[in-house]
Amino acid sequence: MLRYCHIVNSNAVFTHQRLLFLIAIFVLGFPSVAKAEVLVQKIWVRSTPGVARSSAAYAVIVNTAAKPDRLMEVSSPDVAKVELHASKQEGAIMTMTPIETLSIPARGTVELKPGANHVMISGLTRPLRAGETLDLTFSFEFYGDVDVKAMVGPLAAMGYPGPAIVETP
Repeated sequence: MLRYCHIVNSNAVFTHQRLLFLIAIFVLGFPSVAKAEVLVQKIWVRSTPGVARSSAAYAVIVNTAAKPDRLMEVSSPDVAKVELHASKQEGAIMTMTPIETLSIPARGTVELKPGANHVMISGLTRPLRAGETLDLTFSFEFYGDVDVKAMVGPLAAMGYPGPAIVETP
């Protein structure tokens, strides 16, 4: 039985088992080092009535990494100002407050939705009509940028109106 194998062009001597192990690693790869991601899914914005130039964007953000991340900002080439907002019901009055960042827990999910955390869009360069898309970039502290095409839904929509269009770097 072959106990030692000499590798050509090398002074190293490997046992047969070590050589097979190295071959298996190169053939199968390293499954434990798969890249963790932050996914932006079910991204949508409300259409705008008439000449209105403001809207809101909503999404489901999934962090597959073992450490938390933070959404630092959202931007768009079609928008003058984009802010993260938190909505809060105080009696009969709904208030919105800008927030600096949004924490995304490790291996967790955060939903941006009507009446809660959302992306406030002001200064649109064009009206938004149902069925169109709006380019947005979600910038995370550790993961970096995620470019998405947000589906424009009806003005009265309270939930995701269609299929996700997600592009990741």
